Amino acid sequence: PLSVLRHNLKVLFLFMSLMALMLYRKNSTLFLISQNHQIAGSAPFEVTWKKNKKRLSSDKKYRVVSQGSLTSLEIHTFESADAGEYECVVSNEVGSVTSNSVPPIFSKRIESSTVLLGNTVKLQGVVKGSAPISIKWLKDSKLLIDDDSSTFCHSSVFGLSFHTDRAVPPSFTKTLKKIDGSIGSNATLECRVAGSQPMVVSWFKDDKEIHSDDKYKLDFSESAASVTITHLDQSDGGVYTCRASNKAGENETSGTLTVKG
Repeated sequence: PLSVLRHNLKVLFLFMSLMALMLYRKNSTLFLISQNHQIAGSAPFEVTWKKNKKRLSSDKKYRVVSQGSLTSLEIHTFESADAGEYECVVSNEVGSVTSNSVPPIFSKRIESSTVLLGNTVKLQGVVKGSAPISIKWLKDSKLLIDDDSSTFCHSSVFGLSFHTDRAVPPSFTKTLKKIDGSIGSNATLECRVAGSQPMVVSWFKDDKEIHSDDKYKLDFSESAASVTITHLDQSDGGVYTCRASNKAGENETSGTLTVKG
């Protein structure tokens, strides 16, 4: 009878389109959202979340939220052990449908790199997971914009390239040390400094600037800076400071010379 046919249509579980899983991350929590726009069928619906085919329940690690046609799974303190295949299953008494998604995980992480100033840097890695995946780059926890660099993403390979044309302030890779000298001999204090050129190196003894003359021989070549004090006497003892400066800033290092009789 027609009334029976209508009854069967009422409880039939129909999906006009498969559900799509979307995901995003906020701090240490990963959100997986299943938004089923076109579901027709008889309520009530039961929503189940699974990880690697095992059912998940709300606890300190997971929180399941369902509201209308929107259901989400919150994964708190997301870590590498949480990687896997996640499924959202929606069902009623006559059927079910499943949508799955794999959270992004880095199968190849970006590696630290050292380059010369003025060269182009290229950093890249490989990420796996369900598309679409949104990739953002940060430097010192600050989001980079397109004006700062050039980003690319081909299949699962993502990367960042930029030109190292920004000035780098001086930093000492080898600092001055305490040394001893004897009366009548020569003594050399040496340090090494890195940073953007042009760079100016100045020397001081007890906070008073010194220059190359018969007593002091100053040298700065490549990254090595040195001062040689000739024909030592007791008055040459003291604290010697090397100060390096460029347009990005300045830095200094100090060492003590002790003259013994």
